[in-house]
Amino acid sequence: MVGALFRNELIKTFHRLAFWVTFVFFSGAITIEFLESYLRSRYEPEHPFALPGAWQDILTDDPEVTFIFASVILILLVANEFTWRTARQNVIDGLSKERFFVGKLLLLPVVVVFFQGARVLSGAVFAYLGRDAGSTAPLIEAPHWAALGGVTWAFVGFLSLALFIALAVRSGGGAMGVMLLYFAAIENLVAGGLTRISEGLESVVAWLPVHAFSDLTRYIQYDPRAFEAAVQRAVETNRQPPELMDPTTLWLAPTVWIVVLLGSGFWWFRKRDL
Repeated sequence: MVGALFRNELIKTFHRLAFWVTFVFFSGAITIEFLESYLRSRYEPEHPFALPGAWQDILTDDPEVTFIFASVILILLVANEFTWRTARQNVIDGLSKERFFVGKLLLLPVVVVFFQGARVLSGAVFAYLGRDAGSTAPLIEAPHWAALGGVTWAFVGFLSLALFIALAVRSGGGAMGVMLLYFAAIENLVAGGLTRISEGLESVVAWLPVHAFSDLTRYIQYDPRAFEAAVQRAVETNRQPPELMDPTTLWLAPTVWIVVLLGSGFWWFRKRDL
């Protein structure tokens, strides 16, 4: 049954023009960005873009752009099922609510593979072209694998939030508006209010969903050399040196939120009338 649900979702996804338009636009934009980095490195040696050093930029340089594009397409794929009444029709035709939810849940790895894959592949190709011909450095090292794992888990977190919003709002336009408003303003306002009430509440802010997911995309958490370099730059410019998060909090907070968001989305979806 899981295989049938997965094939069904793939068919619906790959026949949606919105999916391909969004994916092609994103892929084109990210390719142009990495092409510019490659060309810049050719004419400005002080700004190298080559493997393995380029992994930091490829994986953790503004990954929120990737998350937002992917969240938009996930919302369109899920919320429009309610707008077009196809969710209701699927249940009338014999598909249980549980199976319908599982089908939508299976979209998460598909979206991650497409959007994360486009970013990593495009960046890796140009960064490989930027390598010196005689370089013996490995193409990818342990910190890069760790950073890839962290960013991917953060990706799952953002998509879990998008799925919850899509199931709660049940309208493509409305869900995208709620998502963008939450990403851009609501959580930051809550975090700012908490820290103004008491500096001791900063630890609570780290557990808010977008903050928790974003913390996983900090490259210095995975590479000691990058952390030492960041501290050195801060000292040289008289800024506050960065601090590493406790690994337990770093991974536990997003994991808890993923479970809460998916569980709440499923509970809400089951309780509401189609």
